[in-house]
Amino acid sequence: MMTETDPIPFFCENVVVNSILGYYSLKAKEGNIPFCCFCSIPKQLSLSDTDLCIVLGNALENAIEACSIMDNDSARFISNEVMVLNNQLLIKIKNSYNGCLNIQDGTYFSTKDEKSRGIGMQNIKKVVESYGGFVKIEHTENVFTLMAAFPLALDSVKGSWQC
Repeated sequence: MMTETDPIPFFCENVVVNSILGYYSLKAKEGNIPFCCFCSIPKQLSLSDTDLCIVLGNALENAIEACSIMDNDSARFISNEVMVLNNQLLIKIKNSYNGCLNIQDGTYFSTKDEKSRGIGMQNIKKVVESYGGFVKIEHTENVFTLMAAFPLALDSVKGSWQC
């Protein structure tokens, strides 16, 4: 359980991105889910804070939920790469999952029950595409990967891994 004394880890200088990554890293820790992250995001982005929250927050919430319902606790993991490279914001989130997906006509839908059905993936795609970017999803029988790219007008910055 997270407490007020758990410090939010430092991932990058962007307050919004750091807060989202920090919150979900603590949630992962609480759920005994290994959480590794490479982040190189500058203080300022041309992307709105709200849109950043929608994309990164929904993606990480989905990853935490997917790991949490796995039977094999030792196979759980979340790996994140969030960076600015070649004038693009790139987000790649890989996580373990139980192999169950709800795909209809090439669109990914929530596997939650009808009462708590989420629309996170549709919101992620809508936001990314509104910036002229794209979302790519790949999966194996036990690893789900979400990749998003947003065009930006920024130079590359250095970053580091933290696990």
